Amino acid sequence: MQLNPAKIPENKEVKEYLSWRATCVTEAQTKNLVNKLADAICVKSNFVTYVGMSQKPQKVEDGKAYFTPDTKVVYFTLTDKEGHEYLPLFTDEAELLKWQQATEKKPFKMLMTFDDLGPVFVTNTKFSGVVINPMSDNFIMPRGLIASWMTRKRAVLDAAIREVMKKKAAAKDSAVDTQSGND
Repeated sequence: MQLNPAKIPENKEVKEYLSWRATCVTEAQTKNLVNKLADAICVKSNFVTYVGMSQKPQKVEDGKAYFTPDTKVVYFTLTDKEGHEYLPLFTDEAELLKWQQATEKKPFKMLMTFDDLGPVFVTNTKFSGVVINPMSDNFIMPRGLIASWMTRKRAVLDAAIREVMKKKAAAKDSAVDTQSGND
C-alpha cells in the first residue's frame, strides 16, 4: 500500500470491462466477462481509496509520510440500506473526485492492490466487501467473492511456480545428461 501517491492509476482495462456489464445477455458472455474482470482486478490493477490516520505524520519528506508504529489506519466506508459496510475503491482520479466532492472530506489517498485486501479484511471484519467506483459503476465485490478470487489467484500462481520448477529440473537433468555423455 502506498500513501498519497504522486500518480493515480488509470485502470483502463477494469473500466472497460465494467462498462460491458450491461451488454452481457448470455451466461457464456457473463462468465467470460467475470474471468476478464477477475484477471484485471486481481493481477493488473492498483486502486485508490481514502483513509484517515489516528495521528498526523511525524514528518513528510520527498512525498512520503512517516507515522509512528502505533498509528491506526481508518478506512472510510459506504453503508447500504441493510447496514453492510463496504470499502470504496476507485479506478482513477476522476472516480475518486466524484466521491470526494460528494463527501467533502480531505483524507489521505492510499493505493491498494488486490493482494492488499486480504490483511485489510482480516483486521476489519465489519467490511462486507468492496465497491469499485461507487458513484458510477457501483461494482460490488462481496467478501466471499474476494476470498474466492484470492484462492483462484493463489492456485494459478502455484501452478505457474510448479511449471517453472519442472522446467528448471528438466533443464538441469538435460545438462547433467549432456555432461555425462562427454566422458
